[in-house]
Amino acid sequence: MLAGFRKYQKWIWIVAIIVIIPSFVIFFSPDARWRKGGGSANLGSINGKPITVEQYLNAKKEAYLSFFFRHGEWPERSAVAKQFGFDEERETYGRLLLVEKLKDMNVNVSTKSAAALARDFLFRVARTNVAPNQIFDAFYLKILRPNGLSKLDFERYIRHEAGVFHLVAVAGLPGKLVTPQEAEQIYRRENQEVLVDAVFFSASNYISSVSDPDPQTLSQFYSNNMASYRLPERVQVAYVKFVATNYLAEADKELGKVTNLTQRLREIYLQRGANFFKDSDGNVLPEQSAIEKLKEEFRESVANDVATKKAYELAGKLPENGANLQTFINVAASNNFVVSYTEPFDEDGPENLAVSEKFIQVAFSLTKEEPVALNPIESVDGAYLIALKEKLPSTIPPLEVIREKVIADYKRKQAIDIAQTRGKIFYNSLTNALASKRTFTDACLESRYSPISLPPFSRSTKELEKVQIPVSLMDIKRVAFDLEQGQVSPFIPTREGGMIIYLRSVLPIDEQKLQKELPQFIAGIRQTRLYEAADLWLQKQRQAMQMVIPEKKEREGKG
Repeated sequence: MLAGFRKYQKWIWIVAIIVIIPSFVIFFSPDARWRKGGGSANLGSINGKPITVEQYLNAKKEAYLSFFFRHGEWPERSAVAKQFGFDEERETYGRLLLVEKLKDMNVNVSTKSAAALARDFLFRVARTNVAPNQIFDAFYLKILRPNGLSKLDFERYIRHEAGVFHLVAVAGLPGKLVTPQEAEQIYRRENQEVLVDAVFFSASNYISSVSDPDPQTLSQFYSNNMASYRLPERVQVAYVKFVATNYLAEADKELGKVTNLTQRLREIYLQRGANFFKDSDGNVLPEQSAIEKLKEEFRESVANDVATKKAYELAGKLPENGANLQTFINVAASNNFVVSYTEPFDEDGPENLAVSEKFIQVAFSLTKEEPVALNPIESVDGAYLIALKEKLPSTIPPLEVIREKVIADYKRKQAIDIAQTRGKIFYNSLTNALASKRTFTDACLESRYSPISLPPFSRSTKELEKVQIPVSLMDIKRVAFDLEQGQVSPFIPTREGGMIIYLRSVLPIDEQKLQKELPQFIAGIRQTRLYEAADLWLQKQRQAMQMVIPEKKEREGKG
């Protein structure tokens, strides 16, 4: 399915062998989305030229397509859009500026270049059971058309996107002027490894020594921290699940229609290479075993599609207008499907049900006025149809309901205070010991603390192997790289207590490794600088272009 292209990246560029069944997710109904804000007589101007309704709506469509191809989902129900504050109006006017800049600079994209970019974009999101020559038609029927977009909208977006890529490549050229000497300095800084010893003061080591609070103390703690116990808005939904494994027999029938299946699977096996296929122990599979594994993956994929198709069939029996929970239950029952119910859940999702992020997003978008999601929600093992049962507002439970949790939180807070007090006391004795020429390790052991020697790491290290630490590596790096060799940090408070870091040694750079990795490192820096320079250039161009945006009420034709 289209929204799941990250999950299916391994299938990209492989020639399809599976018969075509519905293979794209319809994310939401078109409604009249593109008409919103489009009826206004005054949409502003760019460089003194008024923005027409057609220009505005076209730019809005391009902004949505741009988000879709970057994130694999539409912004209405996207956690990414929510996290970064996607603003439809801002993105639309930003797109208008880009398009106008392409016109000003007379950037013309050839049909060949546009077609190549379109092919790249479509293969990013395509499933393997859609033949390459049919990907665009499937994309149009299942994504563009249901969402009020035309083939011309897509072509216009692609041409403009190719033009933007051209601008980025040209405007970013100054950013690529990174000398080998500068790159080497950056490499050395990012890859300089250090050896660090650490002492951690964790609340978990002290919590057993904390007694339960008396009623008055507990009540005061609860009152002081009441906001932290607020339950977020929650929803409870009714659902019908279409489990993919229930449709393996139908998947086998579909696979049976494919001629020369084994031969085509072998072609894919050869394209990937023998080393791609390994067992759970990392051993390369024999060719026949690899082909059988491929066949099972295709079988499961087709079964998932069949499950989604069944979900669409049931959804088609729901009334488009006026569907409610009871009609959802009745239609499901009349078609021999069981309706189940989730427990109330927040935006982390149901505890006892493995669902996708989209399931959660759709569930929270349901309202009393529109309580039924008319489009199925794909999951890794099938598909769901859901309807709103209840929406619970945010509330703070009384103390008597959450007493045990409040007691646990109180004891944890006391344990953190103890850990931090112990850490501060130890730091004072540590500085005295080091001043007396005792080693860091000896000073720790004298105070009955066991230092942990961490594996070598650099600023570019992502995680430490074969060692568990109660803080993030980022926190340790932030402290360690501000120290000189042989220097100890002050006591650093953390969420779970605190730590003291000792920089034991700065290791020499591996010169052979540097020479081997430097060319690729230079290329990476130049690419990053290119985009940074291009972004700065685009910001300046936007500032230089005169855009007038009227107040919202004026755009909507209100007085």
